Amino acid sequence: LMNYYLIFLMNFLIGFTHKNIKIILLIFLLAFGYYIRIYNINSESFWFDEILSYWITDPHISIYESFERHNNIEQIPFFYHLILKLNFIFFPYDSLYGRSLSAIFNILGIIFVVLTNKNITKDNSYLLTAFLMVSNIFLIKYSQEMRPYSFIFLLCSINLYLFCKIVNLENFHKIDYLKLSLFIIFQLLMIISHPFTLIIFFSFGIFLFFDFL
Repeated sequence: LMNYYLIFLMNFLIGFTHKNIKIILLIFLLAFGYYIRIYNINSESFWFDEILSYWITDPHISIYESFERHNNIEQIPFFYHLILKLNFIFFPYDSLYGRSLSAIFNILGIIFVVLTNKNITKDNSYLLTAFLMVSNIFLIKYSQEMRPYSFIFLLCSINLYLFCKIVNLENFHKIDYLKLSLFIIFQLLMIISHPFTLIIFFSFGIFLFFDFL
């Protein structure tokens, strides 16, 4: 009887693995990507810009005081530092938690890039995309810094994904208004995160312009 159950379990696992091998591989790539991002994430001390972010987001001062500190030394909008400050209000005021937040943003951004790829190509190239994004040295480096880069990457990835979902090239007038609303919201969040994200915003406009010609 025991042998019967073991054979049944092995057949089930083999069948499940065969049917879901792509999903399993994707989960493995994302898990590996997260591991190499958090591995020794706190082994080095802050560099100068991280010191500024750490000082700005001190949870022992008010949001207004943090905003004033930000305006005195930073050239970007306050949005990222607001998110980081909220993180330090709920979690310990420590570099590990600040940098780990960047690693989480980074992995979430990769997931949305993979979803975008899957939505566009409808084939297995999203696995190659996942591998290239997970192993990208620049993304790994920025994911270990307590700076806005990974957060901006996430917002841009979400916007690209939503843009591809709401733009139906076969029937543009058939729009999902929930997705359109989310797209507008994340467009605004992206723009207030960094002025360079306006490149993405205008790219969407240029794409739509030429698509209607």
